[in-house]
Amino acid sequence: MSLKTRLALYVAVAFTALVSAYLLLALFYVTHRTQKELPKSFEELERSVRETRRLVEEPLPIDPLEREKRVFEHVKRERSMKMLVVIYEKGKIKVEGDADPSLLPVVAGVERYGLTGSLIRPVFVFHFPLKVEGRQVGDVYLIKEVRYELALLVGYLFLVALVPVVNLVVSVRFLKEVIKEVAQLKKLAAEFGEGKFDRIEELRKSIETSKRKDELFELKLAILKMVENLSQLIAKTEREKSLYESLALTDPLTGLYNRRMFLELARKELSKAQRYGEPFSVVIFDIDHFKKINDTYGHDVGDLALKHVAQLLKSNVRAADVVARWGGEEFVLLLPKTGPEEAYRVAEKLRKLVERSWLELPGGGRLKMTVSGGVSSYREGVTLDELFKEADEALYRAKRMGRNRVELYGAFSPLKGPEGS
Repeated sequence: MSLKTRLALYVAVAFTALVSAYLLLALFYVTHRTQKELPKSFEELERSVRETRRLVEEPLPIDPLEREKRVFEHVKRERSMKMLVVIYEKGKIKVEGDADPSLLPVVAGVERYGLTGSLIRPVFVFHFPLKVEGRQVGDVYLIKEVRYELALLVGYLFLVALVPVVNLVVSVRFLKEVIKEVAQLKKLAAEFGEGKFDRIEELRKSIETSKRKDELFELKLAILKMVENLSQLIAKTEREKSLYESLALTDPLTGLYNRRMFLELARKELSKAQRYGEPFSVVIFDIDHFKKINDTYGHDVGDLALKHVAQLLKSNVRAADVVARWGGEEFVLLLPKTGPEEAYRVAEKLRKLVERSWLELPGGGRLKMTVSGGVSSYREGVTLDELFKEADEALYRAKRMGRNRVELYGAFSPLKGPEGS
């Protein structure tokens, strides 16, 4: 069952319970009020009727109008009832009194006393003939309206209907706002769950401008905190992932690609060459007399020498070229779309750059270095292993020929085995 359905059900149950409670309260109050007030009202009514009857029927030789006046003044003093006096004078009817004259047709049918009128406007009526010297000259009607009980009940019923309606309107409006905000939170949560944090500022602004500090507000705060933590965790994970990928693909000392990554890129280049016939070349460099550098200056300077050469090579090739650390003091270059002669020229340029450069030593002084290189270019039917072996053989020839030089495989007869480095 959805939240919207549950909330609607709760409101309906609460509304029904509230209406029932109000009805029971109203009926109880009216019943209690009626039981309490009616006996008292009848006592007052009986007393007033007795006094009025005495004034009406008292055999005094007075003018009818004077008798009417005395009766009327008496009734006016009585708050419990009102009076209508009908005088028959010279064939005409004269109606006086403080009751509503429109009640005359209603009360005229009552001979002595009784309850008449309608459900909405019931009245108690006491009827006395107005006589002077035994002759009837009119009628006196004492009227007690009992509308207050019904009016009270109607009033309470109106309140019973009004209060829940107001509550319902307010509740529905509140529920609409709550459901709307919950729907927005659901949508945001779904986006956050997919790793989309573009609308996190929208949630933060909603919290800052919220006027209510209720459970929904606390839920927003919890979601915001969770998303911020999740965002930070994802960012941290991405950084760590990049770091681990970098460590897996690069040499930690020089920052160049490692042998594993270089072989992967070389395989892709070989596939392109086999498919489209595009040339590519491989160059292997080796730092001359590197063991002597380590023995003379220590391994810390040896590491600096490796970084120095790596930076020179990386900074002086094309963006499409790949430079990697092959192992130890050896570096390897992958030159896409490059034939043997052009590859040789690139290798020779790099060799001269290393020769003309120097390394500033931590304790002062400078260290000059040279490199030797071997070049091999792809030919149809040649494998990667064969290509690397050819470049390695060219490198060993360069070392045999005196170091600080570049040799191109194919421009000489391959040597058998390596020379000392």
